[in-house]
Amino acid sequence: MLPTIVTGDAPERRRRPRVRLACPVRMLRIGNGCRIDTKTEDISCEGFFCITESLFSLREKLYCELVIATGSDGRAVGEAIVLRCRAEVVRVVRQPENSAFGVGCRVSDYTIERTFIERHLPSEGQL
Repeated sequence: MLPTIVTGDAPERRRRPRVRLACPVRMLRIGNGCRIDTKTEDISCEGFFCITESLFSLREKLYCELVIATGSDGRAVGEAIVLRCRAEVVRVVRQPENSAFGVGCRVSDYTIERTFIERHLPSEGQL
């Protein structure tokens, strides 16, 4: 079954305010280990939205790491705050200007820690 893809302008459905924030995000597809690195477009207390060339299915489960730089210059180098979480894809939007997709994810089951951004995601067996 192909995922449902929203095209054009959809009505606003968000329940929480968003913050436009570009954070590196690493998404791991649970079950096949496929890793996608991208960045957020915006975040809220319930989730995030990002642009990726990978197509996701609605309700697909992911393991994600969002990296928030702690340096005063905003660069994601050295020490950072990392939100590690499970997420569910709740929206997929085809980007009209290219072959990419906007992906909205709802965050659940998360931890936050201060770490180096070079730290890798756990292997699939550790999820």
